[in-house]
Amino acid sequence: MRFQWLPTLLAAFVLASAAQAADLTIEVTGVRSGAGEVLIAVYDSAATFSKPGSAVAALRLRARASAQSVTLSGLVEGSYAIAVFHDENQDGEQDENLVGIPTEGYGFSNGAVGRFGPPDFEAAKLLVGADPVRATIKLAY
Repeated sequence: MRFQWLPTLLAAFVLASAAQAADLTIEVTGVRSGAGEVLIAVYDSAATFSKPGSAVAALRLRARASAQSVTLSGLVEGSYAIAVFHDENQDGEQDENLVGIPTEGYGFSNGAVGRFGPPDFEAAKLLVGADPVRATIKLAY
């Protein structure tokens, strides 16, 4: 009888933890071929956005010329921005032409576009809360 509070306490802890975990589904469209991979990076701050090695989640999907999606579960509620690129030749880098324009497909959450580089975090920011969030990113070539 003296441990009657334990199940209630455990249930409260599980509910509190669940309220802090969120799901983010990322759908990638506009991939022009099934060559290579689609690389997805998820960032949680302006300071780290689009900086190599600073993503809170990084995913590799086999490229398909049709829409594909992936769900990240258990994210802490907060702001996130997503960067995606189609690494057609699988060299791990986004290829560019002589003037620095990407030659492989790329896209950002909210359809954000940058000027002479990636967009600002604020333009690409998604608010992820207790309810599932879906982001569709169409690649541009």
